Amino acid sequence: MKQLLQTKLSTLIILAMLFSASANAQIIYTDVNPDSTITCLGSACTKSYNVDLNNDGTWG
Repeated sequence: MKQLLQTKLSTLIILAMLFSASANAQIIYTDVNPDSTITCLGSACTKSYNVDLNNDGTWG
């Protein structure tokens, strides 16, 4: 029983090493055209937008 468990475990380890060696990640950059552009005239902007970046219900 111990030999069977050791064989299964070593097979699993070898398969995991083969799959991890063949992994290849690519970063794809996408240029996004904005829907609107905010321009500031003078010292302050007249429009403000509430943005919830992490969707926790707090703005800012």
